[in-house]
Amino acid sequence: MRTRKKTSVSHLPKRETEICLRLKQAREALGLTQQKCSELLGVPKARLANYELCRAPIKSELALLFCQRFVISEKWLATGKSEMRHLLALRSSSEAQRIPPATLFSVAYDEQLAQRAEKTLQSEIPETLFHTEKVELIRHPDPTLFKYALAYLLDEWLKDVPAHEQYFLFQAMGDAGYEYRQQSRDKASANQNSGLPNVTESVKRPDVKPHLPNLLDRLREATKERGKKSALAEYLGVPLASVSQWLSGEREPGGETTLRLLKWVEAAERK
Repeated sequence: MRTRKKTSVSHLPKRETEICLRLKQAREALGLTQQKCSELLGVPKARLANYELCRAPIKSELALLFCQRFVISEKWLATGKSEMRHLLALRSSSEAQRIPPATLFSVAYDEQLAQRAEKTLQSEIPETLFHTEKVELIRHPDPTLFKYALAYLLDEWLKDVPAHEQYFLFQAMGDAGYEYRQQSRDKASANQNSGLPNVTESVKRPDVKPHLPNLLDRLREATKERGKKSALAEYLGVPLASVSQWLSGEREPGGETTLRLLKWVEAAERK
C-alpha cells in the first residue's frame, strides 16, 4: 500500500508564514545549509528548521541577528518589499534596544522599526555601511558580518563597473588590503619591541602630498637598477604593479604609503 508523503501545513497567520518562507529564501540565496546557518547564528538547527517549516513565528531577536549578520534587509524580511540585500543595522539602533526579546518580528518591525528602516533607506547608499549607529558594529567586531558585508559591497560595486575595468577594482582592493595589513604588522612589531599596548595613533601625520612629485623623482632614480622595484614592492607588501603605477604617476599612493616610500628612498640614498 502506497503511503503519502507527509507535508508541513502552516497554521500560522499569513504574515508570519511569509516571513518564515523569506527567511528560508534568504538562507538558500546565501548558499548556506541549515546546519551552517544555525551555527553562525548560535541557535539549534531544529529551531531554524521549525521557522523554515512555518511551525513557529520568528521572534525579533533572531530575525534582527539574521539580518545584520548576513546583510539582509529587515524591511524585506518583514514585508517582502525592497531588495533582499541591504545592511540597515536595525539591531544596533536605539529602537531595537527597547524591544522585549519575545516580541514577534512582524510586530517589532511594524511598531518600532519601520520608521527607522525607511529613514535609513532614504538617506544612505550601499557604500555607507557603517554610518551613525553602525559604528557599534566596528566596536564589537563580527567576522561573519564583515565577510558578508564585504561580499555584498563587492556585488554592489561590480554593478557599476564595466567588465573590462573590474580588474582595476580588484587591484585597488588588493592594494588597500596589502597596505592595511602591512600597517598592522608594523604597529604590532613596534608595540612588541617597545612593550606598549597596541593603541590608535593620536598624533596627526604631516601632509606629504606637496612633496610627492619630488619624492617620485627620487624613487625613479633609486629604482633604476634591476630588481630595485621588486625590492620596494616587497618592502611595502604590495604587488609590483602598484609600485609601477605610482612611479609612472598613473596612481597616487595613500598618505601612509607615501611616508613609507620616503623612508625607503632615504635609506636607499644613504647607501
